[in-house]
Amino acid sequence: MNKKFKYKGKKGEIDVLVVSDLDLIIIECKGPLVPTSNFEMRATFEHIEKSQKQLDLSKEAFEDDGFRNNFFKDSLHIDGKRRNVYTCTVLGNRLFSIWSGVRHPIRNIYELDMILTNGEISSPFAKWSIWKKEKYSHTDLLDFLRQDGVFIKLMQDSMDSYFKKLTFAGKTIQYESYMWNIRKLLLLCDNELRLLEKNQEEWNIFFEISEEQMNTV
Repeated sequence: MNKKFKYKGKKGEIDVLVVSDLDLIIIECKGPLVPTSNFEMRATFEHIEKSQKQLDLSKEAFEDDGFRNNFFKDSLHIDGKRRNVYTCTVLGNRLFSIWSGVRHPIRNIYELDMILTNGEISSPFAKWSIWKKEKYSHTDLLDFLRQDGVFIKLMQDSMDSYFKKLTFAGKTIQYESYMWNIRKLLLLCDNELRLLEKNQEEWNIFFEISEEQMNTV
């Protein structure tokens, strides 16, 4: 869409606008590649900060009856009735895609594509569907945007915390970080999602090997 607008003297721009009978979803697209340094990590964070401010303005504008009615009439030629407003920042990398505590959810473009096209989470030896039913529905997209939605909860629950230390000029800083535990994720998917297919023999071999590796650490 990439539609520009002006609201309360401020300039805004909408990348993607999804309109249903009850809901309105405003999506801001940012395409940074996977950062390879702290400097590039900061650049990704700056993209997020910018998108959050853009979505603040867009959300406020579309919750304004006057602006919304005029925009829908002039640009979309549809009813400008009040709808539930949802927002989302879509990134080209996964580093911040399950970050909680932000005003507008952050999601990865490939994961969004998965939700919209097939709803499948795959591994080399099993495949599950995250859709609530056999076919995609609008509620699958809304659930994907929720911080307590099925997909985000799977990702968060499959993370393991660990501590890192940085030492400089005789001072040490310790901070907590997280890493993805594929073993934990597969078990969660198998327990909570609809199974599509599984090679039980390869599944058993993987978990036997991973169990041995865990016991030797």
